Amino acid sequence: MKQLSFISLVLVVAVCLGYWQFTKQGVPQGAQMQSLQAGSALTAPRTLPPFHFTTQYDKAFGKQQLKGYWSFVFFGYSSCPELCPNTLQHMKQLSQRVGKGVPVQYVFVSIDPIRDTSERLTQYFQQQHLNEINMIGLHAPQEQVHKLAKQIGIFFNQEQPENTVHIEHSGAIVLINPDAKLDTIFTDSNQPGTIAQDFKQRLSVFARG
Repeated sequence: MKQLSFISLVLVVAVCLGYWQFTKQGVPQGAQMQSLQAGSALTAPRTLPPFHFTTQYDKAFGKQQLKGYWSFVFFGYSSCPELCPNTLQHMKQLSQRVGKGVPVQYVFVSIDPIRDTSERLTQYFQQQHLNEINMIGLHAPQEQVHKLAKQIGIFFNQEQPENTVHIEHSGAIVLINPDAKLDTIFTDSNQPGTIAQDFKQRLSVFARG
């Protein structure tokens, strides 16, 4: 009986540690952060490494395409059952609150590039009615996706069996500023209204910068 109790305790601790690691992955290692209502902002925005992705329209997309825009970025995959479609709908609601007075773009980075071809991403955005916000879908070889995600502080489980449907990953939305630097990580992505308020604060900070 004692042995069973001990095993149960070990399992509970393991689950708790796993959950803690999963939720904390939204903060880049070594970054100094300022708390916001829906996430955390970097006190010193971080320069992103060069990257080379392809959009759903088979066009090249890299750091240059981030410059001049505030970019809300989410890492997910089209066959995700719940987290991804919910988060993308929250991004759509966010776009309605942000409006059109600020240069903003919304970006979906696939963590399942083998299945998420350009054609598949185009179909997925149509199904989710995301063309209304001109959602940009990006895919690249897995090692490139993993490198960028690691630099930003976004977690996803890269070690997946070939036929796996579910991929464990973070639900955070990343904000990149018009200088193509990592600015903010919204860990509470299911509050588009609160994110919009935080975004206005980051606009003010950037304008004073």
